[in-house]
Amino acid sequence: IPEIDWTTDLTWKLLAEAEKSENRKTLLGKKKDENTLKDTKIAVFRRIGSVILMDSYALNPDAVGDHVKKRFDYLVNHYKHHACRLRTTGEGVQDDPGYEPDEEHFNHYV
Repeated sequence: IPEIDWTTDLTWKLLAEAEKSENRKTLLGKKKDENTLKDTKIAVFRRIGSVILMDSYALNPDAVGDHVKKRFDYLVNHYKHHACRLRTTGEGVQDDPGYEPDEEHFNHYV
């Protein structure tokens, strides 16, 4: 299959599909009092790929599932990294106007 260009629009489509309850339960775990589904994660990634990457899916469903899984895992890990930084305590009030902490900040919020 051709290289997939994960544009912002395509990434949002991936996230929208992952949020659907039939996909979310398998990928991120079920909420309390929800039943689990019998789908495997790779089956869910293939299903998402069939919706957001129809042309490539027709060529090779397994490869599309792998690409979707890699992108989803990247997004989850990237989110966890930044969420961890948001939970850390601050460095207190600084009076020095030239003070700039040596932290990186996530400039995209979902």
